[in-house]
Amino acid sequence: MKISVITPTVGQRNVNLDILILSLSAFLREGDEHIVVWDTPTFPDKLTGGTYTRHFCYQEEGSIFGNAQRDYAMKLATGDCLVWCDDDDLLTKTAIDILHELPAEPDKAHVFTMLYPGAMVVLVAGAENYKPGFMGGPQLVVPNVSTLPHWMDKNVYSADWHFMKECATRFQMEFHKEVLVLVRPFEKYLPHTVTSIP
Repeated sequence: MKISVITPTVGQRNVNLDILILSLSAFLREGDEHIVVWDTPTFPDKLTGGTYTRHFCYQEEGSIFGNAQRDYAMKLATGDCLVWCDDDDLLTKTAIDILHELPAEPDKAHVFTMLYPGAMVVLVAGAENYKPGFMGGPQLVVPNVSTLPHWMDKNVYSADWHFMKECATRFQMEFHKEVLVLVRPFEKYLPHTVTSIP
């Protein structure tokens, strides 16, 4: 399965974003892509690298940052599935390898585990748990189909829950125990090479 990783960025986390781009270059494969959407018309030249990374700018008057950029990136994505990763998080090679081996199925989404600071692991199976406080948007991997809901929401903190709940009504959900995303892990991982990320 070919993967499109989507990252909105405010352009204020250059070191973190650089690490994310470098790590994805180490374990994405041919046909995959990493779409970074900025909310500013310019971005540092040093961040334009990355074997699979493409940079775009999208600004929308009155929109909530992040949501509009995710919606814009969804229109650009060419992969079989969409993976969400913020500019201060990291994806794991283990989960990406699992996705590569899965067949592309337009009626199936996948839910992985998230690892928060302090080693709090969140894995929830059950539609009743698609509500704020129980799951995070980056746990969800969705097929790249035209019927996806939008990320737009009046409250930036509940937008991912609404997106996930809507997806849960449209797709069959398959749950995986493996960690897909490491949330704000940079103090832990900065001393190590990006290829050591599990």
